[in-house]
Amino acid sequence: MHAYPDESARQHYLIAAVLIDPGDLDRTRRLLRELRKPGQRRVHFAKERDPRRRAIVSAVVQLDIWVRVYETDGPDVAARAACLRRLIDDLLTLGVDRLVLETLETQESAEGSGAGASSR
Repeated sequence: MHAYPDESARQHYLIAAVLIDPGDLDRTRRLLRELRKPGQRRVHFAKERDPRRRAIVSAVVQLDIWVRVYETDGPDVAARAACLRRLIDDLLTLGVDRLVLETLETQESAEGSGAGASSR
């Protein structure tokens, strides 16, 4: 199993991790590529209009993936560390053998180029 977390820091710190069986990676990647609009490097749900969001959700729910969500108070380094500890504990328990984390530089680079941070 592979895990792909994404983070959000606003009033609370949130990590949502998508868990995918390695045998489903090609199908998942293909679908996410098909969901990109021309010129997009990634699908960024937050920047889409409601009809497009519905289309993305309708497509993604057909995938054989699981999601784990971790949340804690405060958008700071300690909150991030707490969420990551819980994430890693769960991933070890679930037998996940690969965790793919984006660096902040990768996220900032993608956002600066007009791309999002959601379709790994």
